This record gives sequence, C-alpha cells and structure tokens, in this order.
Amino acid sequence: MQGSGRPPPTAADAPEAGASVLSYSYNTILFKFSYPDFTGRRFLIYYKLDGFDNEWIEGTSNFQRTYSNLPYGNFVLHAVVKDDRGKELSSLSYPFKIERPFYSSWWALIIYFALFLCILVVLVRMYTMWIVMREKKVNEEQKRLQEEQLRAQEQLIVKLENEKLENDLTYKSKELASATLSVISHNDFLEGLKKEIQAQQLSGSYTKRFFDKLIRMIEENISGEDEWAIFQTNFDRIHEKFFTNLKERYPDLTPGDLRLCALLRLNMPTKDMARMQNLSVRGIEAARYRLRKKLNLPEGQSLVDFMIQFH
Repeated sequence: MQGSGRPPPTAADAPEAGASVLSYSYNTILFKFSYPDFTGRRFLIYYKLDGFDNEWIEGTSNFQRTYSNLPYGNFVLHAVVKDDRGKELSSLSYPFKIERPFYSSWWALIIYFALFLCILVVLVRMYTMWIVMREKKVNEEQKRLQEEQLRAQEQLIVKLENEKLENDLTYKSKELASATLSVISHNDFLEGLKKEIQAQQLSGSYTKRFFDKLIRMIEENISGEDEWAIFQTNFDRIHEKFFTNLKERYPDLTPGDLRLCALLRLNMPTKDMARMQNLSVRGIEAARYRLRKKLNLPEGQSLVDFMIQFH
C-alpha cells in the first residue's frame, strides 16, 4: 500500500521508526492504495486520516485519495483492507507531519514582532511629531495674535498721540489766532489813541512837549519787527516749519510776503489782515496779486487753499 503528493511520498519512503516530515508547500497529498491479492476475491479499502477525517471512508475504485491544503501539524493515515464479508485482510498506518509555514514559524513571529515594534516606534514618532507640529502651530498662532494685538496697541497709541498732537496744534493755533487778534486790537487802540492825541495837539489844548513825549511812548508800544519775528517763530512751530519750507521753495518772497502767507493760512479776513499790517484793504488785494505771481498760481486756484494745504 502506498501514497503520493508533490513530490509524491510513499509508505516505503517513510522510515518505520518515525513520521515523514513534509514542507508546508507540499500540503496537498495524493495517496494511492494497492493490495496484492491474486485469488480473485472482491475486497474494499477503507481509510481514515487522524486529525482530519471524523470517520472511516470507503475508497474509490481507483484506490486513490487526495487531501488538499492540509493544515500544518501531525497526521496519521490509517488504511484497512476488508473482503466482501467485512473481514479485515490487512492494515497500514502512515504517520506524517506537515511543517509550519514560514509565516507561522517562530522566526516569522520574531520578524512580525520586530516589524510591530518598528511600526510602533514610527507611529509614536509620527504622533510625537504631530504633537510638536500642533504645539508649534498653536504657539505661532498665539504669537501672531500677540503681534496683532501689539500692532493694534501701537496703532492706538499712535492714533492717540496724533489726536493729542492735533488737539495741541489746534489749541496752539487758537492761541496764535487769539494773540494775532490781540495784536490787531492793540495796534488799533494805539493808532486810534495816537490820532486822537495828534488832534488834541493841533487844537492847542496841551503843550507840544507833552504830546511829543506821549506819542513817543505810544510808538514804542506799537508792534514792530521783533513781535513779527516772535509771531513767525511760533507760527513755524505750530504749522510744521511753514515759513522754512516756503522760503526754501520760493526764495524770492519778502518778509511782507511771508507775513501775508501766514495770515492767509490762518484764513483771516481781508480787513483784519489790513489792520494787522497797517495797510488798506486795497493794499492787501494788491499784495495778494503780487504773491500769486511769485507763486505762479494758475487762475482759478484759491490762494487761501494753497496756503492751507502747503507743507
């Protein structure tokens, strides 16, 4: 009696003292059975594979049996020859073992474990990097928000400083305008007083010496060039070096032109400008015309707007 697989092992090939050991790649086995009986009697072969078959199986007419895709492990093939009356004529037991496949061997398990550890290390590293990147993004976002807050605070500070500066300039401009009007009133008063005294002098009510002394005192109190210089300095500070820039761009301007430019920037009425400079209204108009020529302003452009917008 014999059996075969790939390559076909037989009972004669197996050592009697031990089981045959087959690689897992040969787990499909073909067994061929034969019984040398020349008497002509009819017989049957029954077989059973321990670990696979649950009961005895009657053989086919060609006395072959194939087991496909057997799992790894130990097996024993039992074969029995019986006659037609059920009498046992012969028997055979063929032990064999199918080795574990490599993917289920201890080496494979060690490799799997090593791969698992590598994958685990990679995953832990990736997770750690993800945590670090997330924290970095959070820190960058916080830093960006802080920078935005700082910029907003700086802009607010600049805005408040500009507002304060603008308020200060407005206040100083009002003071300057008030001082200018005060000078105008002061000069008007002194001019009126001077004329009145001169009229009294002509009438002969007082001595000429008294009137000369009084007129001299009034002339000393009338605003002169020194007061205009102080006015120009203060005006230049408030209006961002207005006179300095004006003289640099238009060097032909006279001190009288510069005074008129300052009064025009303050948008002062023509009558007040006339009194401020001890001129008539017609004299102021003529001075404005000459100033337009020196500045090369085209017709239609406002001289006051030009002075207000000049920097």
